[in-house]
Amino acid sequence: MKYSTGLTAHRFGVLCAMLRDKDPHPQKPTGRPPTLSFEHRIEVTLAYLRTNRTQHDLAYQYGVDQSRISGILIAYTSLIAASLKHLIPTVDDLDPEEPLVIDGTLVPNWSWKTNPEDYSGKWKTTGFNIQVACSLSGDLRWVSDPLPGCTHDSMAIRDSGLLDVDEMPSHIGDKGYQGVLPITPIKLQPGENTLAPGDEEFNKSVNQIRSCVERAIANLKIWRILFSDYRRPRDTHAETITAVLGLTFFAMGFA
Repeated sequence: MKYSTGLTAHRFGVLCAMLRDKDPHPQKPTGRPPTLSFEHRIEVTLAYLRTNRTQHDLAYQYGVDQSRISGILIAYTSLIAASLKHLIPTVDDLDPEEPLVIDGTLVPNWSWKTNPEDYSGKWKTTGFNIQVACSLSGDLRWVSDPLPGCTHDSMAIRDSGLLDVDEMPSHIGDKGYQGVLPITPIKLQPGENTLAPGDEEFNKSVNQIRSCVERAIANLKIWRILFSDYRRPRDTHAETITAVLGLTFFAMGFA
């Protein structure tokens, strides 16, 4: 169960109980019962988000038409996103005094010709830029709203509102956040070939601390829909990201 849906059997049952009264396709009192039960429809949606399998593959597994799977993903991804959105921490929910480790990552999508701004020069592919923050112990604290892939990490974190505080804690980031976050690795200055020994030790310490946010991102991208190309229409991508983040914090016990 957890491998295919990302949730234990218990948490899956809790989720179904939370969503049942909001079922967009409830069973009618008369007539033939639906091909897939409510629990199976939720399971299909979670399996898609967890594994990013094709709709044809899911249709074959569950013995229905591909069009049926498509309709389920449209309806129940929206249901999950709307129902769990309140579990996703916002900037206002964060402890204003807690130092965070921050990094950006790309959530890839198809190369839609109408949206060239999705192309990231850093990642050499298209997608959305999201900023991820965790505690010094590696606990996921916050994820930003998605921005076009061309957005630089320093601009993305500025636009997120995370830094809009009177006294910024000692947040930590990589060199891309230099001048924006209080603690970043030291860069070579023009004309220099090597860093001073003290600077090298400082950078090593910063990078060791930063490893926790890289693990947090890796754990987040266990939901393969955030790791490999998104195949559904671009205007549904942000909602899908919201659904995954809601499920992530739900699985962590936030509800």
